[in-house]
Amino acid sequence: MPENKLKEHAENPEERTKKLKEFNETIINSLNEGIWVEDEKGFCTYANPKEAEMLGYTQEELIGKHWSEVVYPSEYEHMKRESEKRSRGIASSYETLLITRNKEKVPVIISATPLFKEGKYIGLIGVTIDIRKQKELEKKLSAIYNLSKEMALSLNIDQISKIVLNAAEKVLNFSNIDLFLVNEEKNELHLKECRGLKEPEMDTIIPISGKKGITAHVARTGKSLNISDVRKDERYLFGLEGSRSELCVPIKIKDKVIGVLDAESKELNAFSEEDKKLLETLASQTAIAMENARLFRELSSLKEFNESIVNSLNEGIWVEDEKGFCTYANPKIRKMLGYESLVGKHWKEIIVPEKISRMEEETKTRRYGRRSSYETVLLTNSGERIPAIVSAAPLFEEGKFIGTMGVFVDIREQKKIEESLKKSERLYRSLSEFNKKLLENSPVGIMNINKEMKVEYENPEMRRILGLPFGKELDTMGMDIREIPLIKENEISSIFDELRKGKEISKEISSISVSGERIYLSLKGVSLFKGFKFVGAIVIVNDITERKRLEQQREKSRKEAEFYADVLGHDVGNINQIISGHLYLLENAKDEETRKKNVEGIKKAIMRSKRLAENIKALKTIKDRKIEKFDLNKSIERSIENIKRYSDRVIEVKLNIDKKYYVKANDLLDKVFFNIFENAIEYTFHDPVIINVRTEEKDGFCNVHIHDYGIGISKEKREDILKNLETLSKRTGMGFYLINKILDRFNGKFEIKDAKKGTEIVVSIPV
Repeated sequence: MPENKLKEHAENPEERTKKLKEFNETIINSLNEGIWVEDEKGFCTYANPKEAEMLGYTQEELIGKHWSEVVYPSEYEHMKRESEKRSRGIASSYETLLITRNKEKVPVIISATPLFKEGKYIGLIGVTIDIRKQKELEKKLSAIYNLSKEMALSLNIDQISKIVLNAAEKVLNFSNIDLFLVNEEKNELHLKECRGLKEPEMDTIIPISGKKGITAHVARTGKSLNISDVRKDERYLFGLEGSRSELCVPIKIKDKVIGVLDAESKELNAFSEEDKKLLETLASQTAIAMENARLFRELSSLKEFNESIVNSLNEGIWVEDEKGFCTYANPKIRKMLGYESLVGKHWKEIIVPEKISRMEEETKTRRYGRRSSYETVLLTNSGERIPAIVSAAPLFEEGKFIGTMGVFVDIREQKKIEESLKKSERLYRSLSEFNKKLLENSPVGIMNINKEMKVEYENPEMRRILGLPFGKELDTMGMDIREIPLIKENEISSIFDELRKGKEISKEISSISVSGERIYLSLKGVSLFKGFKFVGAIVIVNDITERKRLEQQREKSRKEAEFYADVLGHDVGNINQIISGHLYLLENAKDEETRKKNVEGIKKAIMRSKRLAENIKALKTIKDRKIEKFDLNKSIERSIENIKRYSDRVIEVKLNIDKKYYVKANDLLDKVFFNIFENAIEYTFHDPVIINVRTEEKDGFCNVHIHDYGIGISKEKREDILKNLETLSKRTGMGFYLINKILDRFNGKFEIKDAKKGTEIVVSIPV
């Protein structure tokens, strides 16, 4: 190789080293992080421009300074401990405070690495990150979250709006900011609160669907906008004189926009990404606070609504604590017992003495979750005794027994009629011989049979009774009593053999009258003996249809009272307990996601309670609603919209309606379809919930077929539901009972049909 080439080759390593050093220094000097190098004793040997700028010194001034001169006094011991780790070869990263030349605190994160040469510790190199902006952001976020607690305690939208804009002014330093709320009915933004010098010409109502308005665009899309120069944006609406920048963020509950926060500035590009995030955080807290306020208003109105339902009931409602003292009594029971107020009274004060022991036994079982229904006698303020049916249900809160709810039904009228019927029966029980005139005019049927069981005499009433199944009198004279159609129909022929043994017989039987109604009869037979020889018998038949109807009505009243007690004591109690739980969790929630989940939980519970109250009210008013020409198609469409709004499930309804239908019904028909759709959703355990709806006209009825693909209803369950439809009970539930009652009012009906998969319910309404 030539000599000059060898020389050039020999000089290249130094040249390359110099260039590499210059290159490294250029990189270090251009970093946004500070670089500090110190020797083994802690004295600075190098500091890059960023480090010097951060501390308020020149690079030269920092050379030779000990690290203790740039550390905030309160952090000295911490820094000393960290520094000692380096000589042991330990690198670490930590947060601390530095002090500038002007004695200002600078929060930083330091990443320090020890330096060794030939195994000997010679110092360290530290990378310093200035976190003042981060700390300022944390401070602002903390202030916003602290304000969210204040907003959560307020139930007034006006007050919340003022708190929000005060926070925007004082915490975020937004001097010109507006809060608009959505008016859903008019699809407009209405100005609720503003800060800053706004012009009189500023729009306070902005159409959401309009082309103009950055606020309208944000309300429509649900997405924030940061406009650096509003003069270049055609959507801008005049608000602040000389405005150049605008930042607008939505106030949202889930995907629903309920308002916007809109800030303006006279500076170009005034709002940063950090400002946007802070304002979005404030908007999120605002949404939660406003939703809470709305829910509390709904809770209050719902409470008033529920109270109006309870206060209008014909049944007495009594609520007591775990010790038996009254905490609530509705107007009906106060009137029944003759008191202006019952609160604070013990149940023993309203029960006659001889019934207290029975009531004590029943009361003890409440603590174990037992419900019961039984007869008792109430004692009024004036000392009057009132026979009643009581249906009692226990109340629990978080698994702890807190009292009892009782529903009382006054049965004085039933008792009077029963007593009258008993007296009538006793009057005729001891008949042996009658004056013929008396027999002919007797209100009970009387028959005399001989020793061969053949009819020798029957009075007119008996002939009428025996002829009822055929719509005419039947000549039974000389006929064996055991062969009479009414006797054979009830399969009681064998009991007449007891008369030969001298035994009295008694039996209740039923038949169908000429008008097609079922009647009930009480049959009694007394043997006639001459010496020890059987010579015949007297048979008395009394029409007890009215008594039976009263008993059935009484049983129906008892079951309805029991059901209302169960609904009011259990379902409403559970809903209120759920609401209380969500409110407690909402108050103590530490993050936005938890708050949102609890707000949703409260909304669902309110909707359940509202639906329950509306169904109870509907049951009470079915007979009073006028039947009219009613649009069935729109009823189905409304019900679909309502169930989709009510449920958070994914629902697909496939309509196959062949024409426009007008049926003989009213707006209660919406509840029929809603309850059927709700049942379909409840028993479909996958999304989407698919429901097919088709119509057909047949024999003067419009038949609406509603088919879902859930788990279906078993044959035994269908039979049980249909068997118990006439009585309000837990076997049918509120839904099917309400459906049956409403359709019965329309002279309609419904049928649960067999389906290969899911359930098909056919609703038939007269056209």
